[in-house]
Amino acid sequence: MRKLLITIMVAMMTIGNVQAQIPADVAEIMRKCDETMSSPNGVELTMEMKTSLAFITLTNVNMVMGSKDDKFKVLMSFSMLGKEIAMESGFDGTQEWVATKDSVHISDTPTAKQKDNGADLGIYKDYRKAKMKEKKDYYDIEFWDPIDKDSELKSVNVKVSKSNYMMKELKMSAKGAKVNINIKKVKKGLGDNYFKLDMSKYPNAKVVHK
Repeated sequence: MRKLLITIMVAMMTIGNVQAQIPADVAEIMRKCDETMSSPNGVELTMEMKTSLAFITLTNVNMVMGSKDDKFKVLMSFSMLGKEIAMESGFDGTQEWVATKDSVHISDTPTAKQKDNGADLGIYKDYRKAKMKEKKDYYDIEFWDPIDKDSELKSVNVKVSKSNYMMKELKMSAKGAKVNINIKKVKKGLGDNYFKLDMSKYPNAKVVHK
């Protein structure tokens, strides 16, 4: 699940980076989308997600994801096998954590790769090909043929509103997983405290330091 969250975050935080070989009209739309969906002061996205991971399909997954510089926080809730699950993952610039009501795993020395999880990794510039279909209210754009043949993400499809260039929907195909995301709300401007781990939310959890 943590690997899947990282894959989603990499995709969502890099919507404006497009290679020169991508068609010019697609590049311009994604540039405008990036302006709508990003901010140097941080952005929070509220989303609904459906994912198929190996033999597990999760529907009606609610997710709130915030990012600013290399900081990030993801809150996720869903039902699996009749059980309600809520989890939090984050990096505040110093420590990284994954938390549920039962356990909190904290790393005070995240690796360089872990620190990059919340940063701009440029997913779209890693694709050789793109095509676009114009619908009545939105642009339907597909990116495929990754430059890195070992890439986890084999293709990405986005739907961008014509009226305000907000991304409405994101579909990803990765090794062993398919993810569909509907974006409900974009909030700009996040303080540093937003990314801090609030231990008062987990009074009965077992704390594990790595």
